[in-house]
Amino acid sequence: MRDKRIYLLTCPTASVVVRAACETCARSVAAATAGAEGTLVWRDAERSTCKRVNEHGKSGVVLRSEVQS
Repeated sequence: MRDKRIYLLTCPTASVVVRAACETCARSVAAATAGAEGTLVWRDAERSTCKRVNEHGKSGVVLRSEVQS
């Protein structure tokens, strides 16, 4: 069994943190749980980013989200 990693995916309207075996898997998980932004944005590297979150390193914020009024 392959170890799962943490990924941060972002698009212009949403962000999601997922645990998955690889970047392609992370995009699939994000697409499966998509909201109003739709599923295609998470599968398209031109419309979203996918970065592996390293569990080692300096302390800091991993994800911050604000509700716009």
